[in-house]
Amino acid sequence: MMGDNMIKIAVNGACGKMCTLTSQNISKTYNMKLVSAIDINNVGGDIGYIIREGKLDVTIEHPDDIIDILEISNPDVLIDFTRPDAATKNIISSANYGIDMVIGTTGFTSEQMELIKKSIKDNDISAVI
Repeated sequence: MMGDNMIKIAVNGACGKMCTLTSQNISKTYNMKLVSAIDINNVGGDIGYIIREGKLDVTIEHPDDIIDILEISNPDVLIDFTRPDAATKNIISSANYGIDMVIGTTGFTSEQMELIKKSIKDNDISAVI
């Protein structure tokens, strides 16, 4: 059972190098819980095996299902290390659900950054990009 101070985290790009390390650290931090792993690779597998932490009961889900994933897992924070096109879509979807974000994706166009900034401002969420 999660305590009141538990931070629930969704990781997008979960099987990539940066998010594998991030997910490992989340799984070892007492007040954080990985509630969602999103990636185009290893869909259906348990992220715990990918990050070498054993079974975590967090199934890797495809980003096409981001809205359903967010509704079900209800994360406090989304961490994204993907590609600009995918990240832009997922940032907007997450912002619409009031989810704070840490974005490690780089290479956004100025148009993408404007969409991202507007989405963050309109939904009054916190984000580190």
